[in-house]
Amino acid sequence: MLPFWLEAFFPADLFLLRLVRLLRILKIVRLSPALATFRVVLHAQRRQLGAMALLLTIPLLLLAGTMHALEGRVQPENFGSVPKALYWAVVTLATVGYGDVVPVTPLGRLVAAAAALLSLATIAFPTAILGAGFVREMQQQDFLARAKMVARVPLFRHLRPAQLAEITALLRQRNLPPRYTVVRRGEHPEAMYFIDQGGVVMRIGDRRVVLGPGSFFGELALLEGRPREATVITLTACRLLELDAGDVHRLIGGDPELRETLLGEARERARTMGHPLPEQSAAG
Repeated sequence: MLPFWLEAFFPADLFLLRLVRLLRILKIVRLSPALATFRVVLHAQRRQLGAMALLLTIPLLLLAGTMHALEGRVQPENFGSVPKALYWAVVTLATVGYGDVVPVTPLGRLVAAAAALLSLATIAFPTAILGAGFVREMQQQDFLARAKMVARVPLFRHLRPAQLAEITALLRQRNLPPRYTVVRRGEHPEAMYFIDQGGVVMRIGDRRVVLGPGSFFGELALLEGRPREATVITLTACRLLELDAGDVHRLIGGDPELRETLLGEARERARTMGHPLPEQSAAG
């Protein structure tokens, strides 16, 4: 609103002031998770980026001084001073290379060739720093999301933080659409699943059981060591966490309390579905 009121009292053209309104687009950072992550990465990698900027400043000044010494007398309008030569150094290291300023002496061209090769590092190093930062940040966000889900599962409430972290690292996230068959009757069991978001329906014959966030399924066939007798289909878009069969047996083998809790849940669900789990089989 400021340009409108200023123009009422000052006849000057305030076009540049009106352009400041474009800065409002920065508000999107608060609404975009991707841009918010980028801001976090920039803040986390600020020291590495600062060190990289310093390391790039040194060759810029060296190149500018060298080209001033080699080309200053031949092209005083372009290399007559270090600040003038600095323009050439910047556009060369930035791989822009407009061609409006070029060396003409043999030594000057040799230095320019070396600068062109050095320019590859100008792009490679910051890209590597930001790329590694993004990967690290996304891994941390994914780990925290899985850790929150694991903490909500009643099955894991008795575990210590170190055990929760171990289970969280073993889980693999799966995002599934509605009406997707997660497990099918007759399949060999290779994993069990925890529901983070959404809902699924478990079908055994004409029986149906709906499971929601915090529930888990697929453990019964793993415990009995036989093909699956239930088909599980997503009712809505779901985010599931998958735990491999080998990891399941290793975890319950090292934690008797977790093993008994899992077996108790399996027995209760088997009775609900009209398929009682034998105590001997469950204990094994």
